[in-house]
Amino acid sequence: MKKVLFATTALVASAGVASAQDLGISISGFAEIGIAGGSGFPDVATGSGPITDPVDRNKTRLHNDIGIQIDAVGETDNGISFGMSFEIDDSNGNDRVNGTPGFDNEFAFISSGPVTFTMGEINGAYDQRVDEASWGGSLTDDHTAHGGFNTTNGADGAYDNQIARLDYDMGAFGASISVEQDDSANDLNPIWGIGVSYGLELTGVDLDFGAGFMSHDENNGRVVAGAQPFLGIESAWGLSVGAGFDNGLKLAANYESISIDEAKQATVTGDAERWTIGAGYDFNNLSVEANYGQTNFDSADNIDGFGLAAQYDLGGGLQAQAGYGNTNVPSAVGDDVETWSLGLSMSF
Repeated sequence: MKKVLFATTALVASAGVASAQDLGISISGFAEIGIAGGSGFPDVATGSGPITDPVDRNKTRLHNDIGIQIDAVGETDNGISFGMSFEIDDSNGNDRVNGTPGFDNEFAFISSGPVTFTMGEINGAYDQRVDEASWGGSLTDDHTAHGGFNTTNGADGAYDNQIARLDYDMGAFGASISVEQDDSANDLNPIWGIGVSYGLELTGVDLDFGAGFMSHDENNGRVVAGAQPFLGIESAWGLSVGAGFDNGLKLAANYESISIDEAKQATVTGDAERWTIGAGYDFNNLSVEANYGQTNFDSADNIDGFGLAAQYDLGGGLQAQAGYGNTNVPSAVGDDVETWSLGLSMSF
């Protein structure tokens, strides 16, 4: 699940809206406009290679994306909080317009003190506690979409993308446990995840640590109707560390080890590991970052890549953003892949 933050806006258009606000309902949104492009993608006209997207990503093309998020929060007489959230977004991708609106990132929660239970399209416990080595954004996430980037998402979304997660957060310490079930006729085993995190404040620097483990001991074979490519991953564990300095410098690194069942994975045999290092710097309204990572396989060619991103805050929820990603693809597989984007991001 992609992690997205929205700025909330006050709604004062009518007495009816004001009443909704009193009940704990808020509306926020985002919009993006710009251009995007790339090189090294297979020719979609001939259908060659692994890319089946009908958009020719080697072209410079217009980019637009819009969405609205609705949040609602309530509280019982004895102080138990509860709520829900969902997004309304176009479903035809950010290279086209006039798409049919669809719901995304739906979830509901209930919380009491340090304990929160959440169910819906959310991060699993592994992804919740092990951080990516990236901070900012670009219109098409070029800086985090290259083949070497470690997304730390375990096998989230391998089934119906509905995850149940229990969180405990007390001060600087946090812990999570999650499960995602296969509710289809395939009857595969659940995906379990656990994770912990800890923050440490020192003079001039804030440190964040994360660790997680995910188990997917499915035993029903690889080829099943509607299965996602995560099948074959039996387990994964990962670590992350981040540091934020008072002078605006940010550093981060993560590592992930993946155990793969060779009989259930068509393209890769043996285990794999991924790692990413990143650095960023904030100066007044300008933020820049860079990251480099590798995906290494026991019995396949390794892939590495790097990403760059820059954001300039124009105030009021408007940002200028630029992003670039480069994947070093083994020569036996195909050409190196580049992606880039440039434009404006708006938060309401």
